Parts: sequence; structure tokens; C-alpha cells
Amino acid sequence: MRALVMLLALFFIITLDSSCGSLASNVSCLENEREALIKFKGNLTDEANRLRSWAGKDCCTWEGIGCSRRTGHVMKLDLRNPISYFSEIDYENSLMKELGGEISPSLVDLKHLSYLDLSGNNLSGVDFLGSLKSLRYLNLSSSNLVGKVPRNLGNLSRLQYLDLNNNDLVGPIPNTLERLTSLTVLDLSDNQFNDTIKVPFFPSLGNMTQLTVLDLSYNQFKGEIPNSMKNLCSLRIFDLSSNEFSGEIVSPLYGCIRTSLEELNLMFNLFTGQLPNHLGEFKNLERLLIDGNSFSGPLPSSLGRLSYLRELTARDNQLNGSIPVGLGQLFNLQTLDL
Repeated sequence: MRALVMLLALFFIITLDSSCGSLASNVSCLENEREALIKFKGNLTDEANRLRSWAGKDCCTWEGIGCSRRTGHVMKLDLRNPISYFSEIDYENSLMKELGGEISPSLVDLKHLSYLDLSGNNLSGVDFLGSLKSLRYLNLSSSNLVGKVPRNLGNLSRLQYLDLNNNDLVGPIPNTLERLTSLTVLDLSDNQFNDTIKVPFFPSLGNMTQLTVLDLSYNQFKGEIPNSMKNLCSLRIFDLSSNEFSGEIVSPLYGCIRTSLEELNLMFNLFTGQLPNHLGEFKNLERLLIDGNSFSGPLPSSLGRLSYLRELTARDNQLNGSIPVGLGQLFNLQTLDL
């Protein structure tokens, strides 16, 4: 799943870089935007001196800044931590590279900013970000954020990519996010959300019809999957793992979501009932992960029609009956764990 998210992020970078980069000789950094960046820098701690290039008149040449070749406006601010940690050694190194402090509201003066990546740092003060009306890409993952998601993020009508994973954010998730109908990626995983489906946020997810990735994993969400999910006709990755979702999954998965879904991850929840036979209609499904629930009854024989299926894991449930003969026809299957 992460590979697809990274691929989509790369797409945004490449698209934006087509209009950013080295400036023509008659176009340079705008003074008011340079001053906004200097104020932003002044609010930060930078023990690794990552922003040492932030000096001189032309802010478009500074590290992490991308400007329009045509107008000189700052369009991109990419200050993600250069070290992604996957081990204790990497973690210690990443701490040394962190930017800390409060994000300065001076960024509001960057009227054309469409790409903002501050991931992997130690930051606060995100309440004003809903004023950055030109944003299409916002990544604040692994930034040690605490508290609630700002309601004004719903003002970012152009936003296509929102990643808030691996923070300490709590619910309720504001229903104002229903306005983000251009979103293609929404990652709220690995936080402290404990909303139920009764709060307005969940029904409003059905309005985000452009979503290709929806990751709500590693929270404490409760309740049944809302029926609005079946309207997500572009969804490729649907990850609800490690929550407290419950009930049966028949109705929410019976809609146009069947034509697009490639990964369905329901692991470690409280789901019950039989697996619906129409799972066999998910023609593009490659990964079906349902471990650690209370599903009962037999595996649907229709699973034998999932010709692209590479991984099927269903351990730690209450399944019974025979293994469908059709599973032997799934020539792309690499992992089968029952």
C-alpha cells in the first residue's frame, strides 16, 4: 500500500516540477514571499543546519523551495526529514535532522503554494493551514502533531493529497473534510482517532468520489462500515486494519467500489457474519486480508474468480467448511494463510 502512496506522491512532485525549477534570468524571488519564508525559518529550531542555504535575495534557489519559472511565485515547500527510519539507528539519525518549533502563519503570504511537505519533523501550529487555498498536496505525517484536525482544512478545495499518518491526533474528525471532493489520497492512519460511524465524517466520505487510497488503519474507530463507501468508484486501496469496526460487510461493499478495488484490508477488527459471495465480483482485487476478526461460515466459492489475487489471509476467524476448489485456479496467488 505504501508503494502506491509513494507513487502518487511522486506523480504530484513530477507534475509540480514541470512548472517549477530554474528561473529565467528576468524572473526572481518575490520580496514579500522571501520575507514570509524568513519569518517561517525564524520560528524553527534547526540543529542540523538544514536551512543553511536560506540566505541571499533569491529564495527560489534555497533548499526545498520550488518557484514558478514564469512568475517567480513560491509553489513548493518540501522540508521533509531526509531520513526515514526503519531501525533504531535510523530513528536516532532522524531525530538529529528534525526541524522543530511552531509553523509560522507567515506562510499564508505564499498565495500560490500548492505543495507542502513537512513530514518527519517535530512541529506544532497547524491551525492556519486551511488558509493556504492553493494547496494540492499536504503531507504532515510523522510530525508529532497532537490535538484535533483543524476544521479549516475543509477550505482547501483544491487539495488532492492529504497525509496525516503517524501523529497523535484525536477525534472527532471534522465533517468539514467532506468539502475535499478532489482528494485522491487520504491517510489518517496511526493516530488516536476513536470516532464512531455516527459522527458526520463517515457518511461524508461518500462525497470523496476521486479517492484512490483511503487508509484509516491503527486507530480506534468503532461501528459498521458506512454504506457511503460503495460510492467510491475510483478506490484502489481500502485499509481499515487494527481498529474496532464491527458488524457485517455485505452492504458497504456492494456498489461501484467492486470495479476498482485492488486491496481490501480488514485485519484485526470485530467484524462478524459470513463473507459475502459478491467478493468474487472484485475483478481487480490483488490482496484480501481479513485476519483477526469473527467471520464465520465457509469461504465463498466465488473467490475462485479473483484471477489477480496474490494474497489471501484469513487466520484467526471462525470460518468452517471446505476450502473452495476454485482457489486452486488462482495462478497469481503467492500467499494463502488460513
